[in-house]
Amino acid sequence: MIRGIDFQEPYSAVALASSVRMTIAIAAAENMTLAIIDVKNAFQNTMLPDGQRQHLSLPPYYIAWFRRKYPTVTIEAASDGRYCIQTVNAIQGTKPAGRQWNDVLTTVLTTLKFQRNHIDHGVFLFTSEDGKRKMILCISTDDFLCAFSNQPLYDELCVNLKKFFGITTKTGPVLHYLNLRIIQSKDSINIDQTEHIQTKILSDWFQDDGDPLRTTDTPF
Repeated sequence: MIRGIDFQEPYSAVALASSVRMTIAIAAAENMTLAIIDVKNAFQNTMLPDGQRQHLSLPPYYIAWFRRKYPTVTIEAASDGRYCIQTVNAIQGTKPAGRQWNDVLTTVLTTLKFQRNHIDHGVFLFTSEDGKRKMILCISTDDFLCAFSNQPLYDELCVNLKKFFGITTKTGPVLHYLNLRIIQSKDSINIDQTEHIQTKILSDWFQDDGDPLRTTDTPF
């Protein structure tokens, strides 16, 4: 990406690692609870305006399948047998899909009275008018780490999000967010990357007997 040419189109904010650690630290200091929300099929939840939609050519036998599946829908026959469809939702893997989803999510959270942090755009904050109810959201595409002051506030967020997206939630004393394991209790919150190191790093770089893998004397 080149700033000023194609930087703005695909840019999609995610919470910085330092923001995630800061959120966990604040939760521990203020006796907040952590939970995770995962949005199902995030990119397919993005409705595209006319100017951003794409056209896809259909594979062989698709029309035959479609007519069997939806016999009451009439499709005008193409003289050359070639058909295309217009996308209504964003397509995962395309360049602007991340930004399009982030715009939709930002609009939804703003509607729910969350404020986006002006330094880290992957962090959203909510504070009630009396200041007693607080929530911090760290966004990583479609995975949210939530720190909240009371359970009804979190439940209310889940109910409101379900009006827009399908979601799954994870709560409890042990959570996994990205490559972090989070262990929370009434007295403390601890984080580590033990499982990530053991399964993603040591298993790739060390043999089963624990001896390091040999490398050549000359790296190039």
